[in-house]
Amino acid sequence: MKLQVSHDLEHLGRKEGILYLLDIEVDGKRVVKIGVTCRPKIEDRVCEILTSHFHAYRFFNYCRPKRFRKVENPYDKEAQLLKYFKDRKYESEKVFSGCQELVEVSLDEAVEVYERLVNGYDIWSTETESGEDRTAEET
Repeated sequence: MKLQVSHDLEHLGRKEGILYLLDIEVDGKRVVKIGVTCRPKIEDRVCEILTSHFHAYRFFNYCRPKRFRKVENPYDKEAQLLKYFKDRKYESEKVFSGCQELVEVSLDEAVEVYERLVNGYDIWSTETESGEDRTAEET
């Protein structure tokens, strides 16, 4: 399989793509990679990330797709997730494809916010999907 990085911006106008979360180890830490691909299969994008990581670090790291779903307006949704976790952005020691969308959060929290977003709920609201107030649960 030959992978090629595309630098054209034509894909940015696409209305549908795969929004994904990867459970990935970078610099000895488990972090979450938030991303979008317009390829037909997420495996192609994961291979591209792992290959790029290998070229930067000279070893293959742990990487597992945790969530991936075809969604409308994937780049808007990715931007919303990155904004939500902006105060926990992780900067890798070396540059590789996808390293700009790493966040240092628990996988459970990332999955919860992802699921709320792709299921049409406001991720900024304190109300849960069942209608309960999350802030009341935390006190």
